[in-house]
Amino acid sequence: MKKICLILLVLIGVTNAQAQTVSYVNQAGNLIVEEQAFLPVGFYCEYMYFPAYPDLAQQMYDGGFNTIVTETAVPDTTSYKVFLNECEMLGIKNIIVLPRHSQDSLRFKNYVEVLKPYPSLIAWILLFNANYHEISELKLQKQKLLKLDSSRVSIADFDRIHPPFQYMLNYVEATLFYQGPWGYPWGITPDLDLVAYRYRFHAKTTDTNGLFPMVIAQTHTWEDYSFPPPAHLDCQSYLGFITGNKGVLFYDFTDESTTINISQPELYAAATNVATEILQSELKQVILHGQHQYQNINQYRHYATWRYNNAFYVIALNASPYNSYYYDIPLPEDVNDEAINFFNYRPDSLSVQNGLLSGDLAPYQVAIYKIEELPKGITNRETAAKIRVYPNPASGEIFITGTDPTLNCKIYNATGVCVAALSGISGDAPVNIRHLPDGMYFIHLYGNDKNTYQPIKIIKN
Repeated sequence: MKKICLILLVLIGVTNAQAQTVSYVNQAGNLIVEEQAFLPVGFYCEYMYFPAYPDLAQQMYDGGFNTIVTETAVPDTTSYKVFLNECEMLGIKNIIVLPRHSQDSLRFKNYVEVLKPYPSLIAWILLFNANYHEISELKLQKQKLLKLDSSRVSIADFDRIHPPFQYMLNYVEATLFYQGPWGYPWGITPDLDLVAYRYRFHAKTTDTNGLFPMVIAQTHTWEDYSFPPPAHLDCQSYLGFITGNKGVLFYDFTDESTTINISQPELYAAATNVATEILQSELKQVILHGQHQYQNINQYRHYATWRYNNAFYVIALNASPYNSYYYDIPLPEDVNDEAINFFNYRPDSLSVQNGLLSGDLAPYQVAIYKIEELPKGITNRETAAKIRVYPNPASGEIFITGTDPTLNCKIYNATGVCVAALSGISGDAPVNIRHLPDGMYFIHLYGNDKNTYQPIKIIKN
């Protein structure tokens, strides 16, 4: 009988231990909440006395956000419990910034013990702006927290990428990186290229350490500077995902002239649009589980690609506030179909040309495309070996052999402009190019079975 009771107690202990795990970071580097990979998109509400904003949780829900960060600057835990219950009912997850144990150990303990039973709370932030503290301070925070609650991810947030940032990563499972307030310290128009470098450094460093990386994008004023334009916020947000981070939190000071969505509704709308696009489409799974690769073409021109579920995704952005830029994004050999604009209201100025996704983007524009991969076992190199276009050079008509019985054809000039589009061409029928000016052209062929062929260069003279 004693043996049976002991076994039952052990089983109960194991069950309770499993039930207590609210969040963790898995080997793939994803934040796991309720046994699902979680991608946070929400608001970081520093200095906000949230009991004064009774609709805050509802505002987050209505905006399509799934996460909110609040501080224990609120003097009592009663209002916190009410707020956490509201968030739980709406499906909003909470991250809470802890008090400093070294300053008030009783308050630290009280907040952890009172709030840890609430399932909407998925993570603790050990220190705000951790890089301004000693490593010993972060270590103490973590040690004291583990004695009270080991069921959730620990986070530190940073606004600098130099030490002690790298050395503090041993004490957390996730990080937040804040690139600095709008207009500071880079002037009235912050250099998003510098932001890209810092975001990328953050993503690479945390990946090396097996942590879950998130970034903070600002929506607020600072000193004498204006609010950032909505396009800047949109561009900065996607820059976070492009550089390899897996969460974006919008940062907002509350003062006499600023609340989340009252004084600056355009910024709130821009943040809402990002949240909706990421969380309500397949992009969420692409970012969490896709094979990611970041590149920058040159100054201000950044893009990333993901492979996921037999498709190829491209997000490209122009980080310049002033100038348009031309993009040439190389595509793998098995990715040569037409680029589908993922959101029809976003720019559609890029197209597949000669194995590249090419075109112009205006200042702060973000373009998102999906391109289907070729079926497995078929490569452009294999099909290209069978194709013949003759005569080449040509002056009037060309013939195409070695393709499907019928096919579709697009002809691009040397600058990437489509100058002819033909459909239903049979293999033995001539293609008339007399109307084209002399020069170099690229022929893109698409079979009726959706087979895609390597572009062919021809000379018209």
